[in-house]
Amino acid sequence: VVTPRDFNTLKRIAEEDNTVIDEQEAFLELASSEALLAQLQRLLATEARKWLTDLDDGIHSGIQRSRMRGVFMYFTAPHPEGHGRQHFWRYYDLARREITDNRYQIMQIIACGPETSRYPPPYSEISIYEIQEQVIANILESVTYQQAAAAAPKVVSQEQLTIAELLREYIDNPETNRDEIREMRRFLRQPFPGAYVKRLRGSLQDFKTSQNILDLLAVVRELQRAFGTVETVEKPQQRIDRKDLHLVCFEYVCS
Repeated sequence: VVTPRDFNTLKRIAEEDNTVIDEQEAFLELASSEALLAQLQRLLATEARKWLTDLDDGIHSGIQRSRMRGVFMYFTAPHPEGHGRQHFWRYYDLARREITDNRYQIMQIIACGPETSRYPPPYSEISIYEIQEQVIANILESVTYQQAAAAAPKVVSQEQLTIAELLREYIDNPETNRDEIREMRRFLRQPFPGAYVKRLRGSLQDFKTSQNILDLLAVVRELQRAFGTVETVEKPQQRIDRKDLHLVCFEYVCS
C-alpha cells in the first residue's frame, strides 16, 4: 500500500537528498533484525531446539542458489563494553571478489527450511582459508573504523566557544562565583542539541546589547540543569584482535 511517506521519500530522492539512503538502510537493518528474531523464535519452538544447541562451532555446510557462488561466515567476539558478545555476518562473493555485511541481503541468500537438501561444497574450487583471512581482515577494519568514529571529537558550536571564552574574562569578577564559572566552561565544551545552541545564540545577542553577565549566566545555568554535567572520565573501549574472533560456522553457496 502506497502511503504519503512513500511519496515524500520519492520527492526527497528527486531533490537529491542523500540522507534518504541512510534512512532506508537503517529501515532494512531493523526489518532484517525483526525477521531474524521471528524465525529464531519459530525454530526454538520446535524439536530443532534440542539439536541446535548441540552443534559444534566451526562446522560448515553447503547450499544451492541459482547463479550464485560465494561463502557465508559467522564470527563472534567479546563485546567492547565487557559484557555479552558481538556478532559478525559476512558474505564473500566469489564472482565480484567483494564482501558484504548487510544482514538483510545475507539472510535472503542463506535462508532455508529443514527440508532443504545439503549441496556438496566444491572444495577443490574454493580456497576457504584465503577467504577466511579476507573476511577476518574486513571485520577488524570495520571494528577499527567504528571505534575511531565513536572516539572522534564531536562538533562544538561557535556560540559555545564564544561564551566559554567570555566567561573566562569574568572568572575573577566579584559578581560571579569562580568555581561555578569553571564548571560552566567545562559544560560548554560538550556538543549541544540545536535547540540549546539557538538559545545560547539569542542570549549572546542580548549580552552584546546589555553587557549583563548575570543574565547570560542564568541562561547557561538553566541549560546546565536541563542537560546535565560533563562526563569527565571516558570509558575505554576494548579493542578486538584477530585472536578474539571465534568462528561459529560457514557455508558454501553454489549454483
